[in-house]
Amino acid sequence: MHAKRCDVHLRSFTTGMVHPRATCSRITPTFFDEQFESYVLIGVCGPHVGIFFGDIWASHTMTAFAIWDWRNGNQTMVIITHFVECQTHFSLGQFIELPEFTSFTFISDELVLVSFVDDDDDEQVSLRILAVPPGNYVSSAGDVEYLCEFRYPRLRASCNVNDVFITPALLTASAVPDIPAAPFAHSSTDVLFTVTFKYAIDSDVETVVLLVPRSTILNQVSSIAGSSQKYLEWESWGPAGSRMLKLNPSDIWACHSHGMKFIYSPDGGTFARLFDFNPYASRKDVNTASCPHLPWKAMSMATKIRRRRGPFDTDVVTSLPGREASILLTPNNNGWESTMITEDHIVMVQVGKSTIRAISPLLTP
Repeated sequence: MHAKRCDVHLRSFTTGMVHPRATCSRITPTFFDEQFESYVLIGVCGPHVGIFFGDIWASHTMTAFAIWDWRNGNQTMVIITHFVECQTHFSLGQFIELPEFTSFTFISDELVLVSFVDDDDDEQVSLRILAVPPGNYVSSAGDVEYLCEFRYPRLRASCNVNDVFITPALLTASAVPDIPAAPFAHSSTDVLFTVTFKYAIDSDVETVVLLVPRSTILNQVSSIAGSSQKYLEWESWGPAGSRMLKLNPSDIWACHSHGMKFIYSPDGGTFARLFDFNPYASRKDVNTASCPHLPWKAMSMATKIRRRRGPFDTDVVTSLPGREASILLTPNNNGWESTMITEDHIVMVQVGKSTIRAISPLLTP
């Protein structure tokens, strides 16, 4: 990133050189200028690279989300959120936030999942599905065309949205099921998305995490493909198709999920909670012979986020079936800042001591 432009260099992880399939060595966003100070979120799937440019100082200028075909450098989509300054007598110098994207992840090389906050009247948090267009599609956030909108429950009047962030899933191949090349690999639809929702009530900042499988999303997209109504209220997709938990995972060490597993440990913690939403494993006896070292137990039939201490206008109950295990971490004097998960290991992190340690192979039943 330079003072007046941003360059995206297309290089191979193997060699560090220009990627052999890229016909241009870098991509330069045309909408980027010296007034645009941002952080970036980057995702790659198939021939596409997507970048979200967030407002780094909350300076109320603009945010942008763009997709390119990295093979030829062609831009296929750009969506921009503008912040408009009020000029009324009562609100001079304040800013109106038009509908705003806050993060994204690829569902497949044809579909993108974005988090969205609409601040017209009451704030509405939602997840929207966008199709990756074949040409150069340009739109404002308020006018963007989407395939489907998954709405969160209605928020309390006293709730202010701080951030909505989708953690990219590691397995984001084609949405069409195929035969995996490796034994015991997860199916292409068997992926868990993690959506972290930070909110403030009075001066208290809290977090809830939504865990939703890709199959839940794809099934709903298919069900309304021929309908004129493109939005789904929470009651029609969320309670049975997801789990919402009151947790506060790390913003930095963000690899909390792999396949259908999700892991969480509190900052300074000595144990981790591991959740598994693989439907086959959930139907089996939870203490399988292939995982004797993990104390699996069935999750409660439902999880409730109560209105009294939560962000929503009513109690929110979710019941996606799953199992969980509590795992004692390797002893550490100060505890561990965060835990992450790979296909077969738990990774523990402590930043102060610059320590990263992998433990306990995870056997996939």
